[in-house]
Amino acid sequence: MDNSIYNLRKMLDKKEISTKELAINYLDNIDKYDEKLGCYLDIDRDNVLKQAELAQVAINSKDSKVLTGIPIGIKDNICTKNLKTTCGSKMLENFTPNYNAHVIDLMEKQNFIMLGKLNMDEFAMGGTTQTSYFKSTKNPYNLECVPGGSSGGSASAVSANLCVASLGSDTGGSITQPAAFCGVVGIKPTYGLISRYGIIPYADSLDQLGIITNNTYDIGLLLSVLSEYDSKDETMSKLSKIDFLEYIDKPINIKGLKIGVIKDLLEDDINQEVKKSVESVLDFYKSNGAIIEEFSMPIIRYCNDIYAGYANPQGVTNLSKYDGTKFGYKFKEISENWDENVAYNRTEAFGDEVKKRILIGMYVLEKGYYNNFSEFRNVVKKQYNEMLSKCDILINPTTNCTAFKINNNFVNNTDNCTVGACLAGLPQLSIPCGYNKDGMPIGVCFIGNYFQEAKLLGIANIFEKTMQKIKPTIYA
Repeated sequence: MDNSIYNLRKMLDKKEISTKELAINYLDNIDKYDEKLGCYLDIDRDNVLKQAELAQVAINSKDSKVLTGIPIGIKDNICTKNLKTTCGSKMLENFTPNYNAHVIDLMEKQNFIMLGKLNMDEFAMGGTTQTSYFKSTKNPYNLECVPGGSSGGSASAVSANLCVASLGSDTGGSITQPAAFCGVVGIKPTYGLISRYGIIPYADSLDQLGIITNNTYDIGLLLSVLSEYDSKDETMSKLSKIDFLEYIDKPINIKGLKIGVIKDLLEDDINQEVKKSVESVLDFYKSNGAIIEEFSMPIIRYCNDIYAGYANPQGVTNLSKYDGTKFGYKFKEISENWDENVAYNRTEAFGDEVKKRILIGMYVLEKGYYNNFSEFRNVVKKQYNEMLSKCDILINPTTNCTAFKINNNFVNNTDNCTVGACLAGLPQLSIPCGYNKDGMPIGVCFIGNYFQEAKLLGIANIFEKTMQKIKPTIYA
């Protein structure tokens, strides 16, 4: 069965399958495979079936919408009323919000089916989904490999068909990187396109909610739902409604299209199989009439450092509320000194990666370096804007390697290809473009100008149609 939103929508509306049958099919998949994969943290099965019944009523009344009856997984830093939202942390182990994130409300209006909450790196700090307090998530193509992160549960679940699509969040590559590692499609939209209300933040000026699916068309369908304006998020754009499927329904003409390449990302510290695969994508567009232009961007080598100095101080501010007295990890008095009690609770409830980033953030703030990193970010943003003023899109590797083994102390900066566009607030889309000799997926990244998601999807869709995908080995 084609498990795309587009196809399932037709099947549900034609009554070829019921919403309950579809929901049970995904619950069965979760029962069969998730013990090995570790994607889900919380599933309310009774509510899943209740949502399926409500969706069927809407379909029977000929009132179905894009997401009616579609089973979707939610990253566990997105607030869901009456369902735990833990951020993969002991600190929020028992936190159940009394409200929904804006995006959840939008999907509930369409009678979607929320399968459950998906595992993530603790407080979105990590790139492997191994820093979660609760469990380690695995890659469906090789259970000994990481799925990427921090939205690793979201990517692994879509890849293994444990949900039709998933929501994730992205600060420096947390959607596109795991999408590449797991052989699925992921988009980090323009900063401000989708409301961040109800998303537990890491770095407010970078965080953006995004989507993981099996194809670009489904990305467009979900963007059309999730980009509805929200007055509760002052950073959200007030742009008029965008047709995100414009260049898929009416394919864009590649001839004369100007595609930019940051050559530094194809020269420095890159796996040769990844390089070859991405170059084959560029050759495809060139053979169809596109003009390829190379750009030099030496500062891209330092974007991970800029990101660390810019994002972590914001993380310090956002994590300061977790002191053991208001909410979160239960307060334990070990002395009469309040500071000692707070230190005890934070020591107990935060993992090593979070503590490391707090230390980095505090150092930057105490030394007064934050404004310097903010200026570096502006330089990165300016250079991306200059490149995109000379071409239609940029195409680069999504990552400089394929998914690596768990606990191998991998030292390469796997976010180096994605973090620059995140610093600039630009939209970026990762789609599969090949596999290495071991059958592990390789991703290629499309970066466009602000609010040009429709063009990105249209251009990527042309190559996507030529791509022969390999099923994850978990099904072998």
